[in-house]
Amino acid sequence: MIFAHQEDKVVPYSHEHQYSHKRYLDLLKQDFLQRYANPPVREPKTVDDFDPVTTLGVGAFGTVLLVRDKSTFEYYAMKVLEKANVIKKKNVKQLLQEKKILESVSFPFVLNLENSFKDNVYVFLITPHLAGGEMFSILKKLGNLSEPLSQFYAAQMVLALEYLHHCSIVHRDIKPENIFLNESGYITLGDFGFCKIIRSRTWTICGTPEYIAPEIILSKGYTFSVDWWSLGILIYEMIAGYPPFYSSDTMKMYEKILGGSFKSPECMTPTCKSLVKSLLDVDPMKRYGSLKAGVYDIKKHAWFMDIDWHTVLHQKMFPPFIPVKKNVFRALEYPAEMAKQEYLRDRLLTQRWNLIRAVSDYNFNGTEVLSMEKLLSDQLSIYEKVLEEASGSGLSLEIENNFPPLEEKWSILQAVFFASTVLTTIGYGNVVPETFWGRLFCIIYALVGIPLTLTVIADLGRVFATCVSVIAKHLPEMPKWCSRVSEANPASQKSLYAFWAVGFLFVYLSAGAGLFKMWEDDWTFYDGFYFCFITMTTIGFGDLVPKRPKYMLLCTLYILIGLALTSTIIELVRRQYARSWQQLRALSGPLADTLRRLGDAGRGVDVSALHDLRKVLTVVTMPRMGGGRNSLADKRQLEWEAALEAVIRNINSPSPTQQKPPIVQIVIYESSV
Repeated sequence: MIFAHQEDKVVPYSHEHQYSHKRYLDLLKQDFLQRYANPPVREPKTVDDFDPVTTLGVGAFGTVLLVRDKSTFEYYAMKVLEKANVIKKKNVKQLLQEKKILESVSFPFVLNLENSFKDNVYVFLITPHLAGGEMFSILKKLGNLSEPLSQFYAAQMVLALEYLHHCSIVHRDIKPENIFLNESGYITLGDFGFCKIIRSRTWTICGTPEYIAPEIILSKGYTFSVDWWSLGILIYEMIAGYPPFYSSDTMKMYEKILGGSFKSPECMTPTCKSLVKSLLDVDPMKRYGSLKAGVYDIKKHAWFMDIDWHTVLHQKMFPPFIPVKKNVFRALEYPAEMAKQEYLRDRLLTQRWNLIRAVSDYNFNGTEVLSMEKLLSDQLSIYEKVLEEASGSGLSLEIENNFPPLEEKWSILQAVFFASTVLTTIGYGNVVPETFWGRLFCIIYALVGIPLTLTVIADLGRVFATCVSVIAKHLPEMPKWCSRVSEANPASQKSLYAFWAVGFLFVYLSAGAGLFKMWEDDWTFYDGFYFCFITMTTIGFGDLVPKRPKYMLLCTLYILIGLALTSTIIELVRRQYARSWQQLRALSGPLADTLRRLGDAGRGVDVSALHDLRKVLTVVTMPRMGGGRNSLADKRQLEWEAALEAVIRNINSPSPTQQKPPIVQIVIYESSV
């Protein structure tokens, strides 16, 4: 393990350390018993003293809300329990027990109760808000945790369970869903709905099936050993990503638990396998934590050899993982987004219930099947419309018990994608700020960032264009058909180079279209090509936005490279235009005067006299070879200037007969740029 403040070698855990810690636990137990016998008097509160922010979760026994105290502006988690539901499930005694335990415990890794109150319908429990979220969410996102991180969390769980057991409390519901992370990266054990104070043994059957101990299944009576069994399951799941005895069939899962045999994953070290095997012993009398030495057997195990228990207890160790704080976009958009998600969720649930009720309440007696189909078609079309709107607005539609779950729309990558699209001026489609402050920040952010981004892209374009120019000078000879064209017109040679550059860009666009076709299930090759093309021409893309956030960062990088390639072509063409404009401005003398005189002549000009102008233009636009007034080019130019004067005189003299002018083809040979 590597931590920030672990340069010194960790002293092995000894009996002296355990004895000292036990004396500390004795003091905490006395404080717990005193609080349990005489609950502390707290400031009276009502539900009106808190502003609801959002829903954190919905459980079997109640709903947890994120609220803010109106007086202190601090955030708390409010657990709301309906009285009728508590009485119906016969959980009144258990709720009172949970409340007394939560307001009596005081330990760094155990959740405590800040306040509680009730009204005519609900019971409210106020606890600290743990901004890091559940461990279950982290496992779901990452798949599994590294062994050092699992070791760090497991050490805190050992200390938390040791404190609870010392206070004669058995938790009976250890699982990732009940373990929360605070902002500093340390964990807190919560949800004491199944906890109980025991003196010897208890026989109640409760807990989560994946984490339940064999003695609970067999109804033999159990003690604190069931929590150590759950700790073994937790360590296994953190490292492997799945519980050791899982099965979709609950009865088969119970059979596996009673058998006690499991297969350790290859990523688990031998010392960890040894500890998990000792914690998952089917016989509670042989299980670690229940032996004569108690929790000391777990603390001195080789897997915890690098853990300084005193440092972990006082939270002086730098955590291996710290929850990422929300970025500025999510902070600005959070309130409005949550209100919108709540509205969409309620609307979707209402329409879903209407559809189910329309089917269940349908009367088949004496009714034609056609009318039934029409009813189902109408209700289903309404539900599909609401479902499409909710899905398009970012509401997650994973099928769970609390379908659909309430989640935020913007993730970290979505916010990065939005910021990148704003800076590259390619628009942002459906990812749009909805609050006033979010849009104001976006305007300021864009005004500052767009000039910087365009400067970088322009510089990249100049660099790439210079590289292309250097490479073009060292290219091999062109094919014969290209050589014939370049000999006839030297400017066409560079036109071919520009054509090849455009062709390379289209190959790059095709590659991007192929990637998007693989990433997005509902995109065709044309959709991907169109998206890449319009983003690289900075004209925006409207509603055509990638839907998978994990590819948005790669998409942004692809677009930035494409913009640099596009600016390269633009830079090459701009250079050609600049040189042509300079040469056009450099034209002077007889040719320029002749063109002006031709323009001033107006209508009635006999264009039959322009057949000699082809030769004039051909000679005048030839590049000067240098050499002074006596050079061959200058002599030829003087000769053709005299010829041009004759042509002008012929044009100004009226023709005696009006004849149809012949068709004259004028070909201008430009010099090489």
